Amino acid sequence: MKQGFGIQIYKNGDKYEGMWEQNKRHGQGTYWKHIGGKLKREYTGDWVEDERHGRGTLFSTNGDRYDGFWVMGKP
Repeated sequence: MKQGFGIQIYKNGDKYEGMWEQNKRHGQGTYWKHIGGKLKREYTGDWVEDERHGRGTLFSTNGDRYDGFWVMGKP
């Protein structure tokens, strides 16, 4: 069971680095997307039961970013 700090690398090359609780992303963490052979940060911030929830920043591939609050995966 994933509990506490850990790193998960997914089959598609994406990566999550942060806190876990009962096998779910929960607490502070960063999700990286595998794009063009490189890892690019997609989201860093709070997670609750595997959803973006609380304060966080979304980084878009076009350079835009959203920094603010999230409620169950939605800004």
